[in-house]
Amino acid sequence: MVDEILYRVNSFFCDTAQHKNRRHTRVLCNLPVEFQYNGVKHASYTTNLSECGCFIRTLKPAPEGLNLKLWMTVPEKFENIYVECKVAWVNGFDDNRRSNTLPGMGVEFKSLDK
Repeated sequence: MVDEILYRVNSFFCDTAQHKNRRHTRVLCNLPVEFQYNGVKHASYTTNLSECGCFIRTLKPAPEGLNLKLWMTVPEKFENIYVECKVAWVNGFDDNRRSNTLPGMGVEFKSLDK
């Protein structure tokens, strides 16, 4: 709920050229995910999704530039979708961060199961 409110407020007030010129539209989408790096699996969820990537809300983001294994669960079908991806950017957790940014990481899809 908080994620959706922040997403909508940010898109309204931060309607910059960068957001308007995106190649792929982002949509609000909360999917359960598991991601793995350094041999450890972490569970979380997406807050938005596009054809080329997603934002994963997590207090334990992987380092920027790292390749990840990611599994997304589609609730209606109870299927796991496997994705190889790369961490494009990270919002680290910080008590002094701007209140309109969520901790987590943006990932770019490198390969996606059909």
